[in-house]
Amino acid sequence: MRYLTERAPELDYKSLRTTAWKLCGVFWRDLEEHHPGINSLHLSAEVVEGWKLRLHDDAVRSDPWPVLTAVRSFYLDIAHWATADAYWAAWAAPCPIRTADSRGVRKHRKRVVARMHQKVRSLAPLMPAVLRAVDAHFDHEAALLAAARQTPAGQRFTIRGQQYEHLHLPSLRGGHYRGSGRVWVVNTTTGERIDQTLAEDRAFWTWAAINTFYYSGVRLEELVEITQTALFTYRIPDTGEVVPLLQIAPSKSDAERVLLVPPELAHVLARVRQRARDGRPTVPLVRR
Repeated sequence: MRYLTERAPELDYKSLRTTAWKLCGVFWRDLEEHHPGINSLHLSAEVVEGWKLRLHDDAVRSDPWPVLTAVRSFYLDIAHWATADAYWAAWAAPCPIRTADSRGVRKHRKRVVARMHQKVRSLAPLMPAVLRAVDAHFDHEAALLAAARQTPAGQRFTIRGQQYEHLHLPSLRGGHYRGSGRVWVVNTTTGERIDQTLAEDRAFWTWAAINTFYYSGVRLEELVEITQTALFTYRIPDTGEVVPLLQIAPSKSDAERVLLVPPELAHVLARVRQRARDGRPTVPLVRR
């Protein structure tokens, strides 16, 4: 825990979780299972070789090198910190992972990149179908919400051949209609109760996220950092043409990017801004 706390400032949340899993869930857990009572980082050659053999023979884990690298960094970090902080001196021990153990890392990384590229090539032709599916899903949820709002509570309506009932929501006090603004419906065929306000909201943000990914190529951590101030316009000095631009905050590459916004992405971002405003003249400061 002290080691992970020391590393936390330089790692993002996912990297920190992955490091904890490699060290605790893969490395030390295996040692505790095969060597009950182990209480020292100073490992014998037999213990180390047995762990490496089990790591390479694990059918579930086809790439042991990330774990080997994490363990090697763990030991070398402690040894380095021990030269400046006496606390770590008590934990310093010979590194069980030799340089020769990591010789396959380069080939492994090349294979990982090759698999990623092949996955992109195989999935790219399916993206138009994904976009059509999220469009249809959002249109259906929006139409269902609009029809429910137009239907008095307790009455039924039909959308695309399926019958629903606008659910009457009694208050906990007095038994009167709550009028909270949320719309609940019941699928009369299955009896399922649906928070249609929530369903439509999730469908919209799914549509917005997938379209933003597709037309911009941003990463997930970049997507969640986009705010209303990230979209701006630029006038080209030579032609006077005004073009929309999207500012992407630094993430994996630690460098800011500015993307030219195509018309499709401009439509998506405009819908997001319109939804965030919700009839107000400005976007609320608390909304991301």
